[in-house]
Amino acid sequence: IRKEGHPSVLKQKFDCHTSVLDLGRKYRRVPSTFPRGDATAYLKPNPVVVDRYRKRYLEHGKTVIGLSWASHSPHVGKPKTLPVEAFEYLFEKFPEACFVHLQFGPKIEDVLWLKEKLGDRYVIDGEVNNYKELDKLAAQISACDLVVGGSNSNMHLAGALGVPAYMMLSHGSGLLWYWFADGTNTSPWYASIKKHYKNVDEPWEPLV
Repeated sequence: IRKEGHPSVLKQKFDCHTSVLDLGRKYRRVPSTFPRGDATAYLKPNPVVVDRYRKRYLEHGKTVIGLSWASHSPHVGKPKTLPVEAFEYLFEKFPEACFVHLQFGPKIEDVLWLKEKLGDRYVIDGEVNNYKELDKLAAQISACDLVVGGSNSNMHLAGALGVPAYMMLSHGSGLLWYWFADGTNTSPWYASIKKHYKNVDEPWEPLV
């Protein structure tokens, strides 16, 4: 219990305590413990903002694909992070698509590489601060036809919004318990997410 919690809570005596995030580990250990239909989208973005963003992005391509490739977790960020060069196949596969920047705190060299490869098809929306304005970030993700990337908060948000998403995962320390290495490409948490796995010593590019 936090020290700054409500006084009525702090006066109580507890035999033990846990965080809300740990409840899933205890009560949703395997996909079979999820109720049917539990993975439907539960967040709703502002439709006016979604429409404004989508019109803006469609000026750069016929299909809108969101990119988010890195995790900044101090413990497991590195094994969850894709090299931005792994997306190059997508750029060739979808020559009429634009690619919207969703990545929080990107390395400047990654941004420069994407600008060089994509030119006008790489969209950085200066209206969205994805650290401080999650409502705008939700609208931005909802304006995409597809989100592609690794395991990070943008992927969770895409799933909660019901936006189609392809998520790349690496076995080992980067594969967190809630993604369930169960041999399927579906997630019981989010119906719109499709999972794709690689072994620790394999490159990311074949997944993309």
